[in-house]
Amino acid sequence: PKRARLLWDKKKEEEGSESLGGRWSELCWQYLYAIKSEMRRFTDIAQRVAKLKWQWAGHIAGRTHRRWGNKVLEWIATGKRSVGRPH
Repeated sequence: PKRARLLWDKKKEEEGSESLGGRWSELCWQYLYAIKSEMRRFTDIAQRVAKLKWQWAGHIAGRTHRRWGNKVLEWIATGKRSVGRPH
C-alpha cells in the first residue's frame, strides 16, 4: 500500500495524456510486479525440503555405530520373558 501510494503520486505528477483508467491499470501492473519480485526473494519450498533432506542425511551418516538405538535394533532375544505384569 505504501509503495502503491508512492507510485500513484509519481504518476499523478507526470499527468500524461492517458486517461485515469489507463494510469490506474498501469499502476496495478507495477504493484503486482513489485509483489512478485518480493516473493521471488524467498526460497522455494521444494528447494528448502531438498536442502533439509541432505542435511539430515549428512547428520545420520556422521553418527557412530555404538549408539544405544543401534544396539536395540540389532539385539537378538535370548531366553524367555516371564508371562504377566511385572511386579
